[in-house]
Amino acid sequence: MHATRLLAARTVFAAGLALALPVGAQADRVVVKGTALEGTVVSIGAKAVEFKTIYGDGTLSLKLTDVTAIETDGVFHVYHGDAEATGRAIAVEGDTLTVGDALGSGEAVAVGSLVAVQNERPGEGGLFDRLALAYPYWSGNFDLSLNYVDSTVNSANFATGFALRRDKAPTRFLLGASYYRSTSEDSLGNDEGNVLANELRGFTRFEYDLAPRVFAFGSLEGEHDEVERLSVRAIPKAGLGYKLWQRPEKSYFAVDLGGAWVYERFFGGEKNDYFGIAFGAEWTRSDAGRRFVV
Repeated sequence: MHATRLLAARTVFAAGLALALPVGAQADRVVVKGTALEGTVVSIGAKAVEFKTIYGDGTLSLKLTDVTAIETDGVFHVYHGDAEATGRAIAVEGDTLTVGDALGSGEAVAVGSLVAVQNERPGEGGLFDRLALAYPYWSGNFDLSLNYVDSTVNSANFATGFALRRDKAPTRFLLGASYYRSTSEDSLGNDEGNVLANELRGFTRFEYDLAPRVFAFGSLEGEHDEVERLSVRAIPKAGLGYKLWQRPEKSYFAVDLGGAWVYERFFGGEKNDYFGIAFGAEWTRSDAGRRFVV
């Protein structure tokens, strides 16, 4: 009887320990040239699958043309154009992905229409993963720079800025702002301080595709510059753009031309305004950043 109770106690303890210990994450599976690999899918792009295997360190870049199947224990969220496909398996055939709960079944998605691919793994994901799932068409960056030089002339520089971008065919929306301040001071005490730059800038821009290479745009730029004694400068613009070079994954180089109106108001109340012609150029690489992070 004592041995039976002891065995039962050990069984309960072992079961409790098994429940308490974290269960290792299940591996994703990628079939490339007929060989199945296990690991973690880092990203899926229009040309390659970035994959970290369980067999060693480092990340492999697998050509999408060599991949025939991708599976996960989570759920793939594949955003394409203005739609979304979900599933645990992705079959690859030429320029088409088939997303569903089993290989070979589900919704067909053209590789060239990919906007974002994200993997919602069970029991995983922090704040940024939840934001990526909630706002798949958005990307952005935040920059901060501090610099101080202690010399014959001491100088201090501070710069910060952010940019947000929403890319959902056939539209693109950009929003950003930046601030820069630079000061200098004579270390001998002859100069108590000089403000070399103190400027605040902001911009917003909207683009709408009229054709595969042609788009219309409207934008607004604003500036405040203490050194130039500029209280505000506002520049609305509108016109047309043309993509001189573009790739299926929405990387492109474009130029645009339009009209602009410049309004300026300086410290002291002086005002100035005039019309002008606006020229611009833009290079966008949509397969960079979190858009394809899974």
